[in-house]
Amino acid sequence: GRAAEGEGAAAVSLHARNADQLYSPPVRWNAIAELVDHLQIPVIGNGDIFEAADAVRMMRTTGAAGVMIGRGSLGRPWLFRDLCRVFSGLDPHPQPALQEVVEVATSHCEALVGFYGSEKIALRSMRKMVPLYLYGFKSGVLLRNKWLQSNTMDEWRAAIQEESFDRSEPFPIEGLQYARLKTGAVGQKQRVALPNGWLEARDGVSVPMPEDVEACEGWYI
Repeated sequence: GRAAEGEGAAAVSLHARNADQLYSPPVRWNAIAELVDHLQIPVIGNGDIFEAADAVRMMRTTGAAGVMIGRGSLGRPWLFRDLCRVFSGLDPHPQPALQEVVEVATSHCEALVGFYGSEKIALRSMRKMVPLYLYGFKSGVLLRNKWLQSNTMDEWRAAIQEESFDRSEPFPIEGLQYARLKTGAVGQKQRVALPNGWLEARDGVSVPMPEDVEACEGWYI
């Protein structure tokens, strides 16, 4: 943090868990507070933010100037809407019922098609998100299975029409703090390594394309 501040950084962000710990144990928010105490520039806290209330609690606990959201928004992008509301002094909206979740997931899938320019690639990429969107919805099991097998947007939309699910089913409370993506068992550690050639051009401003960083956390090809 001090090195970044000394080089002119306007702010720094800290995820208070080592990379080799996967997402266990719980993040050390006290480490964020320590960094805040040692720097003059703003510190943005990251880690274990699953609800808007978590962000408020982190900022109050650590003195962080803001929060950075990662896996907590996976399958729940409306978290950002809730954060905007609580930071404006408003209550967050109620968690969406299954119908709204289906609509958001479909919009997400359509956006991926536009990004990749390929329905096949987009639908394949979306497969990791489907269980996160539908986690805990009891009437959404068959829809989830059909979505996971879809290779085109027509198949995706057909699944919505064909499968009978309770569109008014409320958001499952257990889904709020559900641990998304990989977690580590007690004592388990992940091997951490940079992609080949990552440090060969330290002054460059570009980053590897996805096909070059398949082993990196955050890319799931």
